[in-house]
Amino acid sequence: MNFRLRDRSIRFRLLSITSIVTFCFVIALVVLDYRREVQHHFTAKQSDLYEEAKTILPGIVHTREHGRVAVQNYIDDVCSRMDEQDSPSHHIAIQIDDEFYEAFTNSKEALPRHEPMNNASSMGDLKTHLGGNDEFLVGIYSDGNISVLVTENVTALRSAIVGDELFRIAGIILMGIAAATIVHRTLIRLVSKPLDVLVEKVRAVGKGVYDNPIGEFGSLELNILSTEINHMSEALATSEVDRNSQLKKARKIQQNLLPNGIEIPGVNIGKIYCPAEEVGGDYLDILPQGNNRWLVCVADATGHGVPAAMSSAMLKTLLLQINDGDKSPAMILREINKVFMQVHVFGDFASVVLLQLDMNAMTLTYTNAGHDPAWYIKSPTEIQELKPTGTLLGIHEDESWEEYTIQIDENSRFAVSTDGITETFNSEGREFGKERLLDSLLLHASSSVAETATHVHETVRDFRATEQQMDDVTLLLIEFFHQEDD
Repeated sequence: MNFRLRDRSIRFRLLSITSIVTFCFVIALVVLDYRREVQHHFTAKQSDLYEEAKTILPGIVHTREHGRVAVQNYIDDVCSRMDEQDSPSHHIAIQIDDEFYEAFTNSKEALPRHEPMNNASSMGDLKTHLGGNDEFLVGIYSDGNISVLVTENVTALRSAIVGDELFRIAGIILMGIAAATIVHRTLIRLVSKPLDVLVEKVRAVGKGVYDNPIGEFGSLELNILSTEINHMSEALATSEVDRNSQLKKARKIQQNLLPNGIEIPGVNIGKIYCPAEEVGGDYLDILPQGNNRWLVCVADATGHGVPAAMSSAMLKTLLLQINDGDKSPAMILREINKVFMQVHVFGDFASVVLLQLDMNAMTLTYTNAGHDPAWYIKSPTEIQELKPTGTLLGIHEDESWEEYTIQIDENSRFAVSTDGITETFNSEGREFGKERLLDSLLLHASSSVAETATHVHETVRDFRATEQQMDDVTLLLIEFFHQEDD
């Protein structure tokens, strides 16, 4: 795992820093306390050694009269009574004139006999070397020709002190843990928890939830921050209300631009228009051209939302301006494309299906600028797909499109949708697709075009289920029927 401190939370950083500082403080305190206790023990032990040497000397004077063996037995007896825990390496050395006597609490080697006893420290020094590399605490007392030297090995004594100090060290460590816990809880209460509240509030604002203002905290800085976040939330809430109000008006305007209430003799119309947002980039329109001819347009501007809605509004404006009964769909599309290329933003395109219905001649002339799918359905077994006859609108200024004419039969239908239907995905990642759309149209072919459009919309929503609608959904159905003469 690539551990980087900058990726961690403030809580982690604060607790880590305080833990490290507390740990270092406890270690320093343990070391200082241990050194102090060792110094104290050494001082007390050296004083005890001096007093012991002073106490032993009268016994040596008394036993000296009984011979060398009596002196050796005496100091051996003294050593044997020493507590090995308090005196783990006790050593007594006696010098009477040129004679040396030694006794130990354990089996360690005697100090070198050639080491002069006058090299041993007095009460002014705590430690000294008496041969070899080992250090010793020394207590020495002399009277006349008799000198008593009592020593303890520093290493052995220090080991004994460590055992005594374990409880104190454990106590210091526990106090350090308690102090760290108190500091951690204080930081969590004063810093970490308020920051968590602020972060959750900012996240809520990011999701568009502006209620539940933050209360006060126990520090000036956090209160200033919470106040500013509350003000920001209030400002965004006000802006969101205004934005939603404007989008609702824009949606009503866009709905009013749809061909509502259009009546064409011999034609029934059914439609779906459902933007993914308040406004959308799909454009649906039916315009009269005179002499019982009608211009039908279904377009899909790239993207969705406000930018796409402006592109679709621009297409409607251009279509209204260029629409002429003497112009074919291909000619109208070429003129729209030239103006569209001059005013559109680079990278914005539109797919367009443009139909001219001549209800006198019962013909359908169409041109298709990269739009898919579109069908002319004579019957469930006779289906003609109106494939693209050229590229998308907005690619090349001098682009041209082919156009084709179809003879209209009674009880036939024309169907065109935008890719918001065919490119709908469910929770399993499966696409609705053209085949499923065509199957749904044929399944409800016996219903009216309005009912068929409603059934298709329900089928798409059921397929999408809990998934979000990602694109605008538009479907236009036109049914041709025989109209009796008056």
